[in-house]
Amino acid sequence: MRIVASMTMMMMMMMMMMMMMMMMMMMMMIAFQSRSVREFDENLTVDMFGYKSVDEYYADASPATKIDRVRIPILCLNAADDPFVPFRTLPLEAVNESGSRVVLALTRHGGHIGFLAGLLPTGPSLLDRAVPQFVSAVFQHPEDFAAAACVGAGAAATGGEEDGNVKCGGDENESTKETTATFY
Repeated sequence: MRIVASMTMMMMMMMMMMMMMMMMMMMMMIAFQSRSVREFDENLTVDMFGYKSVDEYYADASPATKIDRVRIPILCLNAADDPFVPFRTLPLEAVNESGSRVVLALTRHGGHIGFLAGLLPTGPSLLDRAVPQFVSAVFQHPEDFAAAACVGAGAAATGGEEDGNVKCGGDENESTKETTATFY
């Protein structure tokens, strides 16, 4: 009896594994057939997570609808050439108008997550250098982050070069500040 139960359980597990492999293969096929991230999301993500359309999914996933809920200072580092989050989709106005504690620092280049530097990028990345500077600024000047809405125009807007040095400026008399973090 135990042998039959064990074999039945083993068969069920094998069937589940085969189904999972088939689903993964289907996802890979869809991914390879998609010509853009949007097309991939239209073909797979929308159905998988129960959205009516890709626009509904993007609206739900967008940080623009969540920025006003940020309660602690946060640094967002984004590259203007990010293939997954194009510059035109960044919630610049939402960050600027929210009165939240968000710093959005933009660089001209960097890809999606990388921010690696050099031919053989083994040293600290731009992110590795920017985060300690940001944390230090938060602790050294907490009043600047109390109700500040910060937009980093960065090298993407100013034409500067990135090297991890952050220059911030803003009107000290404003209750909601617009701060520019430029990497040059």
